[in-house]
Amino acid sequence: MTSLWNEEDKKRIGEAFLAICELHNKTFSQAFAAIYMRALESYPAHQVVAALEKSVMVSRFFPKPAELIELIEGPLEEKAYLAWTTFRDAVRYPGGYSSVMFCDGRISAIIEHFGGWINICDTWLEKDDPFRRAEFVKMYRALSREPEPERHIGRIEQNAPTSIPWTGRWVLIGKDGSYTNMLRIEGKDHKGTLDLPQPERKKLPPPAAAEEDNSPIIPLSSIMPQLMGAFKCVSAA
Repeated sequence: MTSLWNEEDKKRIGEAFLAICELHNKTFSQAFAAIYMRALESYPAHQVVAALEKSVMVSRFFPKPAELIELIEGPLEEKAYLAWTTFRDAVRYPGGYSSVMFCDGRISAIIEHFGGWINICDTWLEKDDPFRRAEFVKMYRALSREPEPERHIGRIEQNAPTSIPWTGRWVLIGKDGSYTNMLRIEGKDHKGTLDLPQPERKKLPPPAAAEEDNSPIIPLSSIMPQLMGAFKCVSAA
């Protein structure tokens, strides 16, 4: 699983966990933290912190990972329709040319069931969305446990040479529909590959509007005598 958290996120989440552990008299060990991290790392940090804080108000016991996930995602029916929106938006953009990975493993399983990412992007038509949505939601609800997410190959990666490991850009899509641009590079000493999140591209500010010139317009005819006189003076010199 590719984590959505940076170092600052991990610090915030760790502090929230420590507070909950103190409240419930629990020991916060590395092994204990690793279980929760694996379960929650596909969610944005602010949602994890919010779920931890909310758990204090809705339960007298220390929250299990599944309980925190339910606080983040809501009931399964809502999750299914949110997943459909996330999936359908991704079909439009980034589309079939880009490789993608959905943090929601159920979406991954449904994509594979329907023949893969490229096939879906090439053949699914928007006019069929009502039928496709009903089918998607039914399959999503039928998956009792969430499978491991997997990366789906886009057309650019599919057409790349197979003699060497593929490197290039792909897109990680969070459970909330957020997008993280990823870059796959060659590993150290040409061994394997490494996936790195890319910073968001900031738009350049628009150019400043030119200040309006309110000075009066002087007709050329009004200054022609002065110009001719100056020309004669220069010629005489």
